Amino acid sequence: MNNYLNLFEESIHYVEPYAGKFLLTISIAIIFVIARNMVVKYALSRAKKSSALIWKKNINYSLIILIAIIYILIWLPYLRGFFTLFSIIGTGLIVVLKEIFLNIAGWIYIILRKPFDIGNRIMINNITGDVIDIRIIEFSMLEVKPREDGGQSTGRIIRVPNSLLFTQPMANASKDFSLYWNEIPIKISLNSNLKKAEQIIYKIEKEHFSTILRNDSRLKQSERNHHIHYKQISSKIYISYSDEAIILTLRHLSEPRSTRDLTDIFWKNFLPAIKKEKDIKLV
Repeated sequence: MNNYLNLFEESIHYVEPYAGKFLLTISIAIIFVIARNMVVKYALSRAKKSSALIWKKNINYSLIILIAIIYILIWLPYLRGFFTLFSIIGTGLIVVLKEIFLNIAGWIYIILRKPFDIGNRIMINNITGDVIDIRIIEFSMLEVKPREDGGQSTGRIIRVPNSLLFTQPMANASKDFSLYWNEIPIKISLNSNLKKAEQIIYKIEKEHFSTILRNDSRLKQSERNHHIHYKQISSKIYISYSDEAIILTLRHLSEPRSTRDLTDIFWKNFLPAIKKEKDIKLV
């Protein structure tokens, strides 16, 4: 019992010189929390709805950096005295908190390198979604179904650790090349009128699909920043053969979020059109 009392007294004796600094540190944290809430409330009342989240994040990050600088200035004279203690427990902390450190490093990578922004549609670890939030430890995505299943939102929010950026490939459908090559396969019988089927497909594409021109700013940006260049950007039908049937595949450029709507529009017009034709048969 005496040993515990002696240890407690020694701990109090060691901590006592820093009591004022600890109190100042806690007070500053409380003041910053109050100030942060006031500033965020004021900024959001004057910001546009579309930019409110960005304003909120910028304020939070700015205050975090500011309070970190103040804390360093307060504790700088005492850091040398703590260095020995930190060196002893530092290795253990790195092992125990490795994932947290990797997540923070991932957040720094997102801020500096910008592999994606809020609103981008990305795929990582076989999960596809629209980024809706970025934080120090994780980022959040509104999950969407794979493109072969329509690419529409499931309504679920998925939180992804930032550390996955260092271990998993990531695809961004909205930034480096913000357009998407959509393909619609149409399978017809061998004795169908191939030429007529092609004409019907091209007519529907021309009447109902928006045309993306060569001078589109998104194409120019992709070519300028990433040397992504396509010789042909107009829609094209490719013909192949499988299982005793002819497959006509309409390939066209579109917005990543509109592929299912365009596929729906195509079939709503194609099915009634070929119903009138006796020499075209789907299989």
